[in-house]
Amino acid sequence: MSAPADQPEGRGPRGDDGGAAGRAPQGRRAGRHRPRRRLLRSAPAGRPAGQPRLRRGRRRPAGEGPRRCRPAAHLRLRRRCRRGPGHARHPRCGARPRLARASPADADHPRAAHAGLRRRGPAAALPVPAERGGAGDRAGRRRGRRDRRDAVHLRAADRRRRQRLPGGVPPRDDQSRRRRRAHCGVVPRRRAVARRPAGHAVKLARQRLVVVGAGIGGLATAAAFRRAGAEVTVLERRRNLRTAQAGGGIHLWHNGVRALDRLGLAEPVRDLGARGGVLHTAEFCSHRGAVLASWPIREIERELGAPTVGVSRDQLHALLFGAAEGAELRLGAECVGLTEEESGVRVLLADGEVLAADAVIGADGLNSLVRGNLLGQAPPRPAGYATWQAIVAHDGGDTTRVGLFRVLWGPGARFLFYRLADGKLYWEGQFASAEGGRDPDGGRRDAVLRRFAEWVAPVSEIVEATAEEAISRLDVYDRPPARHWGRGRVTLLGDAAHPMTNAMGQGANQAVEDAVVLAGAARAASSWPEALREYERRRIPRTTTMVRTARNLQRLNRWSNPLACRLRDQLIRVGFSVALRKHAKDMAISL
Repeated sequence: MSAPADQPEGRGPRGDDGGAAGRAPQGRRAGRHRPRRRLLRSAPAGRPAGQPRLRRGRRRPAGEGPRRCRPAAHLRLRRRCRRGPGHARHPRCGARPRLARASPADADHPRAAHAGLRRRGPAAALPVPAERGGAGDRAGRRRGRRDRRDAVHLRAADRRRRQRLPGGVPPRDDQSRRRRRAHCGVVPRRRAVARRPAGHAVKLARQRLVVVGAGIGGLATAAAFRRAGAEVTVLERRRNLRTAQAGGGIHLWHNGVRALDRLGLAEPVRDLGARGGVLHTAEFCSHRGAVLASWPIREIERELGAPTVGVSRDQLHALLFGAAEGAELRLGAECVGLTEEESGVRVLLADGEVLAADAVIGADGLNSLVRGNLLGQAPPRPAGYATWQAIVAHDGGDTTRVGLFRVLWGPGARFLFYRLADGKLYWEGQFASAEGGRDPDGGRRDAVLRRFAEWVAPVSEIVEATAEEAISRLDVYDRPPARHWGRGRVTLLGDAAHPMTNAMGQGANQAVEDAVVLAGAARAASSWPEALREYERRRIPRTTTMVRTARNLQRLNRWSNPLACRLRDQLIRVGFSVALRKHAKDMAISL
């Protein structure tokens, strides 16, 4: 069939080639799709007609004008490279990077240019990479594949870490962002720090803070905010302040002493150390006397400028009470409810009185009522062991010398002792026990002697020198780490927020750290909710690690099988030597 006169041969009525009314298919079945020919599109301005369009990622021939290079999408870079004078070309696309405005200090930044080249100055020219197809280009492609693979792993690891952390998602680490930018040769831009005007921060001198609980954490909080000028009211449900503390001795590690320094207690704490409470060496031994590991505490003291001191709870309580001078302490005042309003918090007491406060800090211990109002009522978690403890006047020989902190591990038990000020010694015997266990009346010291009868000296000597009424027995508890501690103008602190076992001796140290960090966050924030959330963001990850480490460490106390005890001794030999480096890092935390 011939085509009409006004229609070119081979075209259908619609003007397309090979349509329903076009020419008959040759060598194909009728109705089957026939691929269209690829036609050259019209060339844009600036490119000769007929020249094929360059695909993205190819080097543009010289003399064709500037153009943006393809961004490294696999690394999700938000900035593109541009041609600029005096900079190296991109190893893949050939374009030149646009560098951020950098100060003279940034001129020698190792990531100031592509392919690891350094800038020699603001306008120093850098060599151009090798031509495509050479050995340099192949090396660049290999580096690119490696960078893409590393970026995927970094993002996955960062995502897993952020999901594991309780207390919300922390801000993204800038290290991975810097690595991604370095691949494209972009100098990390120095972000201007937004400085809040001085009058925009919380004026603590006009704020009223209510602290529930007069323990170590509560008094430390009162001392920290009194130094900032706030009006502080401390509520304690007990009528005698001496009964607000349970336990005998406290091991103030370097971090605790550094936190007390921020509360103005540097001289009193060091005075206790000068009177015989300072500790220089920590020894971890078997119950037969073999030294499994040793920590040179004095070396960490020289590095941090803060000693490790053994004090009694009464001594530390008295120091914090003196530092909180000016705070109102109300004994016999039990908090039974909280009501948060837009402008503050109302605290309901058991006698019907209502106190108005700008913020409330719950530091009322393990069975915190404030925690129950915020996170729900739940019983604490038993650790599976109990502890006998006492303070005794003991002047032994070299085995109980001043400066020695010794821990003995045996079948299903652990015994430790260290010196306090004024010639006193604190000892503690931990043993596997069910919750609620009791000693026979009038036979507590005999029970301790039977439990540690076959242990190396001077364990029996120390127990025999202790009066019956001086020995106390306590069950040990903790709680699983919480993802958040507060809401609005209310938060938790100390054992109310993160109760932990005494396996690491960090309970009181972490409570003092909480108080210092909370006061610092309140000075820098513009509102109480912002200050409390910043405090939680900084403290929850650290205390979560402490709670979990202490929980795992206390499990070693309950091992009683001889083979398990032999394995535990070997773990202490190897693990505690390695853990010394982590311990030194934990002690150097910035407050």
